[in-house]
Amino acid sequence: MGKPQTAVIRLKNVGPFSDAYIELRNLTIIIGRNSVGKSLLLSLLWSLVSTLASKPEVRDIREVKKAVETGLEKRLRQVFGVSPRELVRIGEASAQIDVHGVRITLTDSISVELDGNFSTDGMLGSGGAVFLSSNRICTSEFALHTGRLSESAKRLLRDVGAELETQQGKLYVKTWSGKKLELAHAPSGIRGVAAAVSALSSEAARFVFIEEPEAHLHPAAQRLLMRVVAEAVNSGKFVAMTTHSDYIISELNNLITLSNAKDAAKRLGYRDAEVIKPEMVAAYLVKAEDSQAVVERLEADYAGIPEDEFTKVVEEILEARNELY
Repeated sequence: MGKPQTAVIRLKNVGPFSDAYIELRNLTIIIGRNSVGKSLLLSLLWSLVSTLASKPEVRDIREVKKAVETGLEKRLRQVFGVSPRELVRIGEASAQIDVHGVRITLTDSISVELDGNFSTDGMLGSGGAVFLSSNRICTSEFALHTGRLSESAKRLLRDVGAELETQQGKLYVKTWSGKKLELAHAPSGIRGVAAAVSALSSEAARFVFIEEPEAHLHPAAQRLLMRVVAEAVNSGKFVAMTTHSDYIISELNNLITLSNAKDAAKRLGYRDAEVIKPEMVAAYLVKAEDSQAVVERLEADYAGIPEDEFTKVVEEILEARNELY
């Protein structure tokens, strides 16, 4: 199993967030209702990591500072399609981001201050970062490729009736009917699985960000996907995701609980590589309060992470059903 690693990020007056702390761990989960800032937060985290985890080609501290400023502004414009000023909270003069020896200030442009904790070897060590949006468009510095698929990844592909092939740097999907398609033209469920499996298996991608991994997947496939995620995390990758799925959270909690119950895990068909220790997981609930988005830490233990938000929805459904009958 992998070892816990963390990076703490503080946001002040960024988008809807007035003051928020995020501790990125090997697996970071973000939940919450629609339109509270989850996707913005995930996109921002990817922008930061993909910039700061890239190993600078220069060593002079002034050149490093300039490289970070230029690279991050380019990344933010690419991701959000707006100037840095548009990411500043309404009514504030500037926004600030602190991460691993780097202080980033957003105004009409981006300025960066580096302290003694900053390393030119990258925030969490060098490595590629890939972002998979909910429609499974891939944003990365490299083409997706299958790499060496894990056992859990192979099982998931079998479940959705697909095989992956790469030709001349392009990813192809072979469906259960024998049809061979480029990834962009594959059915939505297979496309989602193929993109996620490819990113999680790629040697070039150390950081994987996935928006709503449950998109277009039936419950059984969602559960299998979490086992692929756990195996990727245990192999040394960092994975961050947003989700609305109680199946995703329930299976994550199963994987956490089974990490402390090896006999049960074996009996239920889980391999050691598919379970995950609670200290490797950071979970957050994003919610709207007044005119700001608040990030609340959900502590993980060997029972998993709290499922209160999903339980409330189930209770509301059952109450409505009781009234009908």
